[in-house]
Amino acid sequence: MTTLKAYCRKFSPNIFVQTKCQNCFRTREVHSADALEKSKTCESLNPQSCIACVRTPLSHYWANYINGKKKHLSFSDRDNETPLFNTTSSPTAQFWIDKNRRNAALSDVKKLKASIVELQGISEQASQLTHELVCCRQELIQLRKTIKSNEDNVDHNKTNSYEDNIEKIKIISINENLNNHLNNQTINHQNIQNNQNNQIANKNIDLETIRKLNSELKEAQSNYDFLEIAYEKLTKKIIQMEKTHESDLNLMKDRINDLTQKLVTSEQLLRLAKQKISKYESRHERRRSSLKGKAAVCADI
Repeated sequence: MTTLKAYCRKFSPNIFVQTKCQNCFRTREVHSADALEKSKTCESLNPQSCIACVRTPLSHYWANYINGKKKHLSFSDRDNETPLFNTTSSPTAQFWIDKNRRNAALSDVKKLKASIVELQGISEQASQLTHELVCCRQELIQLRKTIKSNEDNVDHNKTNSYEDNIEKIKIISINENLNNHLNNQTINHQNIQNNQNNQIANKNIDLETIRKLNSELKEAQSNYDFLEIAYEKLTKKIIQMEKTHESDLNLMKDRINDLTQKLVTSEQLLRLAKQKISKYESRHERRRSSLKGKAAVCADI
């Protein structure tokens, strides 16, 4: 079995993690496998500490800075590296910034750990299956060799034919059992593959149906929009028609009122004319009667 470090170097050879020392806050690139092993071994003691901080402690540097001496704190005596702090910036703010960065790096390392553990489980299952298959093949080879040796020894040992036959039967039964076991394993693998293929096909069918439904929805929405537009147009037309009909009705009402008024006036005029005619006729008759009386009187005279 391979170790975690070798497994990480095999499957992630170009993955490096930027770690930061908790004492001097200097960044350095470390392979993910080394970071994982260090986090496993040294996480409780002093995680992610650099070599310079392990060689010499930092207590006197912190003491000098806190007491107000504000010396130029550098690691040039130890590793000829860049200075530790900048005297102009506040150390507490830099400390908290570096702490947040360190926490983010630790969370990334934890995620890498979880993914590597999952890969380990998968690799262990695969190795177990391969180991079982190899063992079964070795057993089959050994059984075939024993069968061949027993068949060769049958000619030489005819007296022990009964025992040899029993052993052959046992070996044949074991061979059949192993073959059945292998066949069952292959059938199970085929069933799993078929189930996966069926699931993939069903998912593809579902996706196609979803696409069709989406297209139908788009068409329905377009039709609905068209119907809404047509409905709005029709409502506008109906409103205009109602307005025109109302205006026509009002005109007809006005005309009817005018005609009724004209009829009333004409009836009144007819009545007046009839009254005048009747008065004129009565006067004419009176004149006739008076003229007749005058003519009779004149005739008598």
